[in-house]
Amino acid sequence: QEFTMAESRSGTESIKRKKEIQAFLQQHVKDHLEYCDMKSLRIHLHTEGVIDKDTRQEMSDSATIGKANKKFFEYILDSPSEKSLRNLSKVIKKYSQNQDNNRDLADLIDDFLSGKIKVNTE
Repeated sequence: QEFTMAESRSGTESIKRKKEIQAFLQQHVKDHLEYCDMKSLRIHLHTEGVIDKDTRQEMSDSATIGKANKKFFEYILDSPSEKSLRNLSKVIKKYSQNQDNNRDLADLIDDFLSGKIKVNTE
């Protein structure tokens, strides 16, 4: 199991929490992403540490928003952390004022982080 630098600095999250985050991503975020545009946010997502440089480049090279979103989703699913979810929500709120679907995603993330949304990890 590899950890990113940010995770090793902030203390690694429990395996249980990582599984909860992955379940949340699979059960709630994946479908919602179909209506979102993460491609236009890729630079901010990279700056805030939500994605790495390679993923940013892959998103940039993606021909469509859908393909870019898929790259984005693969990356966050592969390295789940509360910090990156918090930063994702922050980026969306700051740079997607006019994109309701993106803002709905940020609300969904906030509800999960605050414990309002429970996930099944079975």
